[in-house]
Amino acid sequence: MTRRFSFPAPLFAALLIALFATACDFQAAEDAFDEFQIVIGLDPIDSPVAGVVYNLNSGQPIRATLTFGGAGASSLIDAYSDPLPTEMDVEGGALTFGVSNAIKPSASSPFTFTVTAEAPGYYSQTRTVTATEVGGIDFEVPMVPEVDPNARIAGTSSAQDSRVQANENGSVQQTISIQTQVNPEAQATATATVSAGSVALSSTGQPLTGQLQTQVRAYDPGQGSTSLPQGATMNGAGSNQAVLGGIFFLMTDASGQVAATFGSSGSGKNGFAKSGACEQAGGFIELTISITDPAVLSAVQTLGSVTAEIWGYTPADGANNQLGSTPLTVNGAVVEGTVCAGGSLANVDLNNLGDVAQGAFFTLVMPPSVGSTASLDFSLTIVNPSTASFPGSITVQGPGMYANRSLSFPGSTKTRTLADWLGVSGDYFIVNGGSYSVTVQPDGGSPETTSISDPSSGSTTINLSAAAATITYAVEASFTCPVGTTFDVAVDDTSLDGVSVFYRRLPSGSPKVIPNDENVVKDTDQSTYIRVQAQLTGIPGSQYEFTGVLDNSQAVVQTTAPAQANWSITLDSDDVGINCGN
Repeated sequence: MTRRFSFPAPLFAALLIALFATACDFQAAEDAFDEFQIVIGLDPIDSPVAGVVYNLNSGQPIRATLTFGGAGASSLIDAYSDPLPTEMDVEGGALTFGVSNAIKPSASSPFTFTVTAEAPGYYSQTRTVTATEVGGIDFEVPMVPEVDPNARIAGTSSAQDSRVQANENGSVQQTISIQTQVNPEAQATATATVSAGSVALSSTGQPLTGQLQTQVRAYDPGQGSTSLPQGATMNGAGSNQAVLGGIFFLMTDASGQVAATFGSSGSGKNGFAKSGACEQAGGFIELTISITDPAVLSAVQTLGSVTAEIWGYTPADGANNQLGSTPLTVNGAVVEGTVCAGGSLANVDLNNLGDVAQGAFFTLVMPPSVGSTASLDFSLTIVNPSTASFPGSITVQGPGMYANRSLSFPGSTKTRTLADWLGVSGDYFIVNGGSYSVTVQPDGGSPETTSISDPSSGSTTINLSAAAATITYAVEASFTCPVGTTFDVAVDDTSLDGVSVFYRRLPSGSPKVIPNDENVVKDTDQSTYIRVQAQLTGIPGSQYEFTGVLDNSQAVVQTTAPAQANWSITLDSDDVGINCGN
């Protein structure tokens, strides 16, 4: 969509470049996209903002509705320097806007706003975006799909079962255990044991009858924790909890009733199948999670005795309530925790659950007594052997903590806090005496990992290991009108004030990365073309896809990184809303 203007003031244009290639595996799918984005406004914008919303599992950009809030929301402006609407529909998964030039973010006076993304089939997600300097700002919102029992999700294992039968009074006819299948990508499994003689009751107190369908999924404290709905990882005060693992549980009958609580029919237990300790003590249902994550195992062994809190998150109403607690036990190299409803071993009160219409997530959380909350202020210096920006990712993992982000490492040397590198804000729970790993993974290079004891303070340096095959490219991207035509809006050299670059190599690269301003060189803006040059690192012979975006309009070009150091890309200006005419 093109907006035409007639005015004497200089017209602003910010060109954002994004490169990425198609892929089919999980890591590659996280490619979301890497793109060229053009934004036009009436005045130059000192701090343009670029955002992307994508499916966490597939990496594909998705259509979503974004709502902006927080202290800085009123200072956000659209591509034409008008106040940004508080709610926007993003059809292509990406958008660009800006911050009012009256705002000058700094370390002592950071600028923040929140963005909440909602999309059918996904749990809503909220991100806080913080800027500590004037210049390009970027954010990403990975959306977690609603639970699908057949989906393969990194960091999780799942199972579903229909063997349980309940008579006309709701009494379960046999004890049965359901165990999630071992997934090489997950460091946790779960077992659900339903006792014979127990009665699953709906939220209205009606018994579930006939064939009962049960879904169970275990979430490990690493990648699995990122697949939990955001609400399941936050406490009532809005701080990040140290989630050691989680279990999704959903039981329904043929009429669609959902189990909310469990009672007893008084008919006793038949014991047709293996039963758990909870069942032996007169319980109705037992959920056990077995965690093999080394960070959790080490923390529990170091602390000696840990009683984890049990929280229950219900996505139907967004409630996350504490239900009870459970001691963590160590069996060899496995940490186990149990959720037990009913009987002498009961450790949860299911009456405290919210609306279970969409199932419930039971999470095991480190108790406040074994640590404290703090922001991730550890200072990390990353030394890049290239003078150009380098795509990759950074991961921080420890007991109950997992944060990951794809990004572009600036050329030469850059020092930031872990929070800034990860693009996160707020407090995280840090376990006393815990061990946390910081891993930087350059695209095509070897990962570099260092261990730290406290991600809230201290400092260290990591040297990137670049792939031997990389080339530092002078990438020239342009939108050019056909001979004899000009843009239908005014563009000149005083307009182009901010450039960011998204790029991505598949199948093993990051979802999308944005070089810092020091790696981007503005070139020429004229009435017939916009041309931008950036210094970027790529791997010759690899396939990339460039996508030009203005608002929700897009132009896509696929190309292969050349053998020489100069790389030119041409995008169709008409497709991104910069139309050409006589």
